[in-house]
Amino acid sequence: MSALPLVNELAEKVLGVPPAAALVVVAGTLARLAPMLWLAPFPGGRLVPALIKVPLALLLALLVYPQLAPQATALAAGGLPMMVALIAKEALVGAALGFLISLVFHAAAAAGFLGDTARGAANSEVMVPQTGQKTTTMGVLFFQLALVLFISLGGHRLIIAAIARSYAVLPLAHFPNTASLGTFALLCTKLTAELILLAVSLAAPVIAALLLTDLALGWVNRFAPQLNVFFLAMPAKALLGVGVLVLAVGTIATVLPASLELGVAQLDRALRILAAP
Repeated sequence: MSALPLVNELAEKVLGVPPAAALVVVAGTLARLAPMLWLAPFPGGRLVPALIKVPLALLLALLVYPQLAPQATALAAGGLPMMVALIAKEALVGAALGFLISLVFHAAAAAGFLGDTARGAANSEVMVPQTGQKTTTMGVLFFQLALVLFISLGGHRLIIAAIARSYAVLPLAHFPNTASLGTFALLCTKLTAELILLAVSLAAPVIAALLLTDLALGWVNRFAPQLNVFFLAMPAKALLGVGVLVLAVGTIATVLPASLELGVAQLDRALRILAAP
């Protein structure tokens, strides 16, 4: 027991604040990081086991700890109610930021789903490893394409920088007010609408080609109903959809990077909204 005061004194010298205050800061930091690492596809989402995500979150928390240490004493002075409110607030902020990060990837998956629906392959569902959700084969392809482009363009570094910057823009001690939460909800609604438009735009080449194919087959069926065009069209539309996708993949690969960069920029915008006085 006599060694306990010595350990506490040593820990306070290392941490710069009392150990109890440092624990409050680390808990609040992890509360924001954990939902982001769970929801955002970049670290692997649900594909990465907890044995990897927990140490990764702890490592990121330790990296941002020096800039949060000055807030520790004030946060710890609030006692248990302050700590519970802090963890709940940070968990909601982390979930909101993880949702914003994942929007573009879900838009890409939705574009693939629309393309498969247009070519009659919507029933061929497979699991997206990063999210644990089911979508079509083209949806998985678009999702993985967006993820590869994101990492190849250095998006993972932008996300890590945005995470570190989020604690400066939105400190642990700041609680968003009702007006900022309303503005943030409007931003999420607007971004969701824009990304639905993005999904339709990405799938537009396949949808347009198959629509023209349906019109042409309709005319054939009108003048030669004995051909049973419906059954003949199914394999033809499936092959045509894949062919159009191969031709349009270059255009898709040029549109996605701009959308991914816009998504990271909107992350900073969301933090400024939540940090508004």
